Amino acid sequence: MRLSFLIPKLTSHLPSVDHKSMLRRYRALMVTIGILYPLWRFGAYYLNPNANETWEERGMIGVFFLTFAGLTYWTDYLRRNVAIYFNIINYIWFIHVFYLLVINDLNSEYMFVAIVVIFTSGASFLDASAMLWYYLMCICLTGSLVIQKPDAYRMTFFLGIIAALATSYIGLRSLLGLFKQLAENKNALQKRTDEFTALSTAVQTLFLPDKQELKTEHWHIAGFYRPVDGCGGDWWSYFEHNKKLTILVGDVTGHGPGPAMMTASIASYTRALQTERPDLTINDILHALNKYLIELQTEKSGQYHYLMTVHALEIDLNTKKISSWSTGAPGAAIYDSEGNVRFIGQQGSPLGLHADLQIGVDSADFKTGDRIFLFTDGIAEMNLAGAVRLSERKFFQMAAQDRQLGPLQSAHAFVGKLDKMRGSYEQEDDYTLIMLDMT
Repeated sequence: MRLSFLIPKLTSHLPSVDHKSMLRRYRALMVTIGILYPLWRFGAYYLNPNANETWEERGMIGVFFLTFAGLTYWTDYLRRNVAIYFNIINYIWFIHVFYLLVINDLNSEYMFVAIVVIFTSGASFLDASAMLWYYLMCICLTGSLVIQKPDAYRMTFFLGIIAALATSYIGLRSLLGLFKQLAENKNALQKRTDEFTALSTAVQTLFLPDKQELKTEHWHIAGFYRPVDGCGGDWWSYFEHNKKLTILVGDVTGHGPGPAMMTASIASYTRALQTERPDLTINDILHALNKYLIELQTEKSGQYHYLMTVHALEIDLNTKKISSWSTGAPGAAIYDSEGNVRFIGQQGSPLGLHADLQIGVDSADFKTGDRIFLFTDGIAEMNLAGAVRLSERKFFQMAAQDRQLGPLQSAHAFVGKLDKMRGSYEQEDDYTLIMLDMT
């Protein structure tokens, strides 16, 4: 008669554990047992050198556990089937201890060893079926000793085995219950984080330009934006007023939902200033943003958590002049039709650093055919394969390539080349770049 019908009744309450967690736990158990058990048995040799246990037997189980633990790092098959082979070693371990117990005529030392082994092994099973069969094996083998000679000494040992099994079973239930609770908490937290990230992404999208690319009679602009976590702290915008084109590129420290919401708030306030106060200069707007960012944070927490760099360019289509205002942002590059490059922009201090904002002011002339290149530091300071940084010279040389393409196609080609050079190294910061052709 098969006993497998008992398994659902006895173990149906045991929660499942994901494979990666199970693999890590089995490896830790194998290394721990593989080291401590032989040390214990070798130490016992000096206390009782006459015990009927060979030198090889003292280290055999440790070799099994440590060897298998090492093989799981090299063999995918063993990683996938770690539970099966770990359970097999557990069976061998107890059978060996039972053998030592019998040949030493139920010596009290080996009774203690058997109880410890049963408790340790019983608490290490994550597979319900294997655990049940192990328990049945332990009960049958130790029970056979009582049937063979039912004296009080052996009966006490058998009851000790039952107690060890019960204790290990309770420990297993508690441990797996903890695993289940941690997994549920992790999933719930991840769900809330995903929902907040999605909300932040939707909010942030409202304040980015409706189109990545826009072409007019005088200029052709395109922007590329790619956050790290679905949403980020980068933001760019542009508007035209009285034959002047203004471009704003901002970057709040950090990435993720927090900086995204801060960026959305700054973008909303900037749009309100542009709409309600068209008479304000870029210099006035940056000072207003600095005050707003400081007040926004101090009202909520009393501390400055976020800083924001902004590079603003005002392109006067009448005078053919570019004016630059920078608050800690990277400078912009101006390429002529032959690929020669000039730079515009002074550093300044970031928004939100202190009330006395220092703005870097610069200017330059432009002519038809020039391409203006703006970017945030996330794309300029990206790590490439091998964790090396792209040199500034190489960065601007690559940005000058593909001039035969339009701004949007050129921007995508540029980022594609950088991604290829980055290899498997993960994106660490938000990427934003603007390319503007003067036509």
